[in-house]
Amino acid sequence: MKMLHILTLLLPVLAAGEVQGAAFTLDKGYLRQDGAIVTLHNANDIIDPYFPTKALLLAHDHGMDIQELGLRWVNWMLVHQQNNGLFARYCIDEQQMVYHACKVSDADDSMLSMWMELLYRLAPDAGLSEPWAVSFHKAEAQLDLLYDSKKNIYVISQALPVGLLMDNVEIYAAFKRIEADARRMNDRQTAEYFERKAAKLRIGIIKTFWRQSTKRFVASTQARTEYAFYPDKVAQLIPAAYHLHMGFVRGSQKQYKLWMRSNQAEWFGQIGKEYPWGLLAVLAANKNDIKTSYCWYMKAMPERHGPYWSVMDEAAFQVVERSINDNRANKPMTCEGPRV
Repeated sequence: MKMLHILTLLLPVLAAGEVQGAAFTLDKGYLRQDGAIVTLHNANDIIDPYFPTKALLLAHDHGMDIQELGLRWVNWMLVHQQNNGLFARYCIDEQQMVYHACKVSDADDSMLSMWMELLYRLAPDAGLSEPWAVSFHKAEAQLDLLYDSKKNIYVISQALPVGLLMDNVEIYAAFKRIEADARRMNDRQTAEYFERKAAKLRIGIIKTFWRQSTKRFVASTQARTEYAFYPDKVAQLIPAAYHLHMGFVRGSQKQYKLWMRSNQAEWFGQIGKEYPWGLLAVLAANKNDIKTSYCWYMKAMPERHGPYWSVMDEAAFQVVERSINDNRANKPMTCEGPRV
């Protein structure tokens, strides 16, 4: 599970064939000539597919055009997907100009679902091409192997059969998006299939991870002895952020404000020392909490492209910057006074 493995908000998004806004851009510190995207700026030693895939989904969720970058990334990933459908983390041999799988994926379950989702997002109304469909079904078959039928959730990998809240909510969101894009393609059978899978997974997530006694979510099926910022505190925002409706949990805006009052200082204190958690700033912008997103933006700006800045944070930065520019004329931008 990544430290940043969280929170892409499923706002109403634009289908591949619809008009997009400004393009999501990456400089050569992230983007290689062959379409590969590295994890950290100018760190050309490893490619972890989770981060570029998530960055593209995040940008697309918020109306940015990912077509050019996305197609180049998909073409690179098709070549490097393993025969069994899984993805690894890839090291780069600059002298030989080759990539080789050097580490296993950090979380097969969420990576597979996001890959399936990205293919459907980028596909035209006519549907997936044959190479894309083959890749999709390989990934789907591997994801099916990670399904825990007793709990109705997915586990990280076959080697690590542990269920994580964040992974499962990401998978739920991927299923819902695939359902929507299948309807765009007039593929009713696929749409209804993933609609059923999402509904079943939603029930499994609630039963497995919600604790009525504490009114909290647990982050993992493994017992934890501490209540840390990540994954425990961040986990409380996950289901609502992905529009996984709980029914019995009321006042999500109030809960968000309480969370920010309790945890914002700890979050901001990590900037420059740890990952900057740009996805939380995106959440703030989507909650119309412009002050919090602006304060993060100003604090994070000096750290942009630094040692803790992933390509997913770069996507979050561009999303937040766009939100700030859209709101600048109507709302004063300051970090003074109460933030939420």
